[in-house]
Amino acid sequence: MSQQQLELPKGWTKSQFDKCISYIIGGDWGEPFKDKVQDNFVKVRVLRSTELKNWKKERGSTAETRIIKKSSLDKRQLHDGNIILEISGGGTKFPVGRSVLIDNSILKNFDVPIICSNFFRKITLEEFLDPVYASNFLDYNYSTGLTIKFKKQSVNIQNLNTSGYLSSLLLPIPPLNEQKRIVSKIEELFSKIDSTKQSLERTKLQLVQYRHSLLKSAFEGKLTEKWREQNKDRIEPVAKLLTKILNEQNSGSEENLNIEQELPNLPESWIWSSIKTICKNHDHQRIPINAKKRKQIQGKIPYYGASGIIDYVEKPIFSGKYFLIGEDGANLISRSTPVGFIVEGDFWVNNHAHILSTYGNIPLEFLSYYIASISLRPWISGTAQPKLNQENLKKIPVPLPPMEEQEQIVSQIEQSFSLVENSQRIVNSTLQTLETMRISVLKQAFQGKLVPQDPNDEPAEILLEQIKKERDTLASKNRLKRSGRFRS
Repeated sequence: MSQQQLELPKGWTKSQFDKCISYIIGGDWGEPFKDKVQDNFVKVRVLRSTELKNWKKERGSTAETRIIKKSSLDKRQLHDGNIILEISGGGTKFPVGRSVLIDNSILKNFDVPIICSNFFRKITLEEFLDPVYASNFLDYNYSTGLTIKFKKQSVNIQNLNTSGYLSSLLLPIPPLNEQKRIVSKIEELFSKIDSTKQSLERTKLQLVQYRHSLLKSAFEGKLTEKWREQNKDRIEPVAKLLTKILNEQNSGSEENLNIEQELPNLPESWIWSSIKTICKNHDHQRIPINAKKRKQIQGKIPYYGASGIIDYVEKPIFSGKYFLIGEDGANLISRSTPVGFIVEGDFWVNNHAHILSTYGNIPLEFLSYYIASISLRPWISGTAQPKLNQENLKKIPVPLPPMEEQEQIVSQIEQSFSLVENSQRIVNSTLQTLETMRISVLKQAFQGKLVPQDPNDEPAEILLEQIKKERDTLASKNRLKRSGRFRS
């Protein structure tokens, strides 16, 4: 919707948004509340940018209790129908310019007055505007990215050019009754969108849980239980695989097979092994390169760190197919990205990722899926900087089925994961469509296309003129009072 070429339905008018409101900056946070309120101070709760991050769920409940001077409360206290507009903060995830409508459903949750910090403007609307209508208008412009054009970036914070932004908004103003009908329709449609979104979010969670459940089942032997029974007469015993591994290690000894801990029972044809037994470690070949040096040798060869590619260089130090697993970093605990991943081709690895190959042609995919199925906490040291050192890595136990069953496990996991990933794509695409629908609903609302017009509604322009005339009369009376010439 072009702000400059806005075509309005009959009975509507338009105005710059800043002409329809008054606003003040939130002000300082006051002082921390202890046990007693000082004289001339009052206890309040202060809304900060932090409260906006999860507003729908928490509704400002995390607001800090502070004390401020009584003399500043009247100006700063938030009331039903106020809007707070974020003018500073935002960070990289949330561009500055978010807004929230304050209403009685929020105010009733606080036993003291609430104010906003100096990261906000407190907006008071003119009486010809429905607060929910105006709030949705600000949401629409935020959703379409308009605030980004008025963003100023300082060292670590974003600031909004408030006057420039608010004066740029051309607000379509329907008759007040129509504003209320529009709000009612928006809420009806948003309720359906939100309900569908919640259902899809549950589906997303179920898909993640299914992935975890599938991996757990795979490495307990349950996933291939039926296949194992059907093929038990032709499966090569796992002992043959162990002999092959020992021959490749040139050890000829089963000393490496000892596991120092008690582990869950496995299917009869499986055994417990370990990373030390089934993997060859190539950490000694890693070469870290600092960022300055990497700029001098830029190329097309991936340069890997603990969680994936972090740069590209001109030459490789590895060629082939390997399994990388993070050696340090918070991701070992949080797993916001995979801690282990397969790489293939030419590449370089720094000293923040262990690099492994397997003996006996054990599929790297088998190892990768197994690491994804377990928590690494028992083998991680350090709290401030979690670390999976080489000695602890070697101790990680690995369930070892016969080779044919390993391949079957990998095949079944990949088939199931392919279906899961396809479902996740559909869910994510639908969620994006729902977000587009929300914006479309608001766009239609402010173009006058969401609800039918009622010819009995008093045109907005007449209402504005009446309000202006009443204010002019009141202002004239006040001037006369001040001059001593007014008689009631």
